[in-house]
Amino acid sequence: MRSSAGRRSPRPRPRRPRRPPLLQPLRPPPAGAAFGGLANAAAAKADENSIRFGLIAPFTGANKDFAGELKLGAETAFAAANDAGGVNGKYLRLVVADDGYDPEKTPGLAKMLVEQSHVFGFLGNFGSATAASILPYVLEHKLPFFGAFSGAGLLRQQPPDRYVFNYRPSYAEEAEAAVKYLVRVRHFKPSQIAVFAQDDAFGDAGYLGVEKAMRALDEDASGTILHMRYTRNTIDVAAAMEDLRKRHDQVTTSLTKVRERVAGKPPRI
Repeated sequence: MRSSAGRRSPRPRPRRPRRPPLLQPLRPPPAGAAFGGLANAAAAKADENSIRFGLIAPFTGANKDFAGELKLGAETAFAAANDAGGVNGKYLRLVVADDGYDPEKTPGLAKMLVEQSHVFGFLGNFGSATAASILPYVLEHKLPFFGAFSGAGLLRQQPPDRYVFNYRPSYAEEAEAAVKYLVRVRHFKPSQIAVFAQDDAFGDAGYLGVEKAMRALDEDASGTILHMRYTRNTIDVAAAMEDLRKRHDQVTTSLTKVRERVAGKPPRI
């Protein structure tokens, strides 16, 4: 097509369909909102071109850096998939929620993500205790629970739970490998090793791995392990450090199962 001046007019570019936003923050429902009937039908119609995944993590508090990295990783992977056309023509969307690493808050957020945001499943959730708090709900509603940031044994049942998918070793496997390295390669005695861990399922899983490795190396060693504990979501570890100081003449190294940035420095031993 040419204009009256004889110049070729540029062809209009076809409009691409608008891509839904990659990240959708979780917002509380309006007062009196209902999740059923026409409301569900309307939500499904509005979101028929996307697949939503929920990510529950501590976006506030001592572990917020972990949550930020998990979100960034998921967003990066989703962006690459969406740029390639999505999954079977559907775009991937991430819906995040902040539980502050408090397992008492996680179940309510999981229910909101499912009922309000209509997530297909969960991706990269943070924590062992928080995973334990929603696992029954996830399995009951047949929701994929993929790549949780946890090595807890409850996510590694035999036979495996149908909807749980792991991407990392268990805490017990990690701790067992660390003990074998310290004893066989660095030539520490089992009695020179201590465990510094959270006082919850996360820390207990690591301690059990150390205990198992100790028994394999020395039948009498498991009874001598110094197990120092601290409360989840705290940076005050003074009591645990004091336990270590009392054993400074015996303990040479410690296996640490810790996520928070703790206050204070380990003692010289």
